[in-house]
Amino acid sequence: MMGFLTSAVEEFITGRGTLQQIGLLTPSPVLVVFLCLVFGGATVFGFGRTLKRALTKDMTAQCATGQRQLVLQCNMGRSKVFDMRRPMMACV
Repeated sequence: MMGFLTSAVEEFITGRGTLQQIGLLTPSPVLVVFLCLVFGGATVFGFGRTLKRALTKDMTAQCATGQRQLVLQCNMGRSKVFDMRRPMMACV
């Protein structure tokens, strides 16, 4: 959140976008496609790996509970927040 706010303030002050400040022309279709491929590919890979572990029952109970908390965001009308203080080391 702070990174986005800093970027927005810098853009307002300088009149140039974040990528223009480091010398990249915006919008750059090549850059957008590259970033979409990288982040989309990483997302698909991570999802596939998690799904494979769940289907082959290779996932630990702690990891399964953490994944359940991430996916099921509501609990009887209250927002359920994933507790980042307890890292899921068993999922790595």
